[in-house]
Amino acid sequence: MKKTAIFCSALFLFISLPLFAEAKASPPAQAKHEVALLFSLENLISVTKPYNDGFQTGAGVKYWVSEKIGTRALLGMTVTPNKSTETSVTRLGTSIAGEYHPRPGKASPYIGGIAGIQFLFDDTGKYFNYSVGAIGGVELRLASNVALYGEYQAICLHDINGFGVRLGDQAILGIALYF
Repeated sequence: MKKTAIFCSALFLFISLPLFAEAKASPPAQAKHEVALLFSLENLISVTKPYNDGFQTGAGVKYWVSEKIGTRALLGMTVTPNKSTETSVTRLGTSIAGEYHPRPGKASPYIGGIAGIQFLFDDTGKYFNYSVGAIGGVELRLASNVALYGEYQAICLHDINGFGVRLGDQAILGIALYF
């Protein structure tokens, strides 16, 4: 729990620094060909299972093709501890997504699609997963160079256990730093 508090405090400081550097009061809508660095945290809010000192995080790039269409690529990492066996599962993955923003602006809702691959490592071996799914969320511009986003993903996953659908534990919070 202490690690989580330190991480959240550091994230808050990281998010707030660009806000102090921004003097404009009213951020513009997304501009064509705008680029952002993305940082995300997954499964902080979970309907089916609680967050338990493991983490899922990602970093990537977002590129606006037009005022209403954004594309992004992320690299992700997940570490999930198993407290009963004192082992953990590490997942490394990458995903690409497309977002359609029907009403661009300071608060911009979006829908889209996502595809990804994931490599899992644990004491029993190495595995490979792939997934496709739908996304929906809102991006909130705090300043012209900083946005927060919240997103939900409905994922169809193929892994070592076969095909499955993941609903209920795919809530994502993130920050976009535009330049």
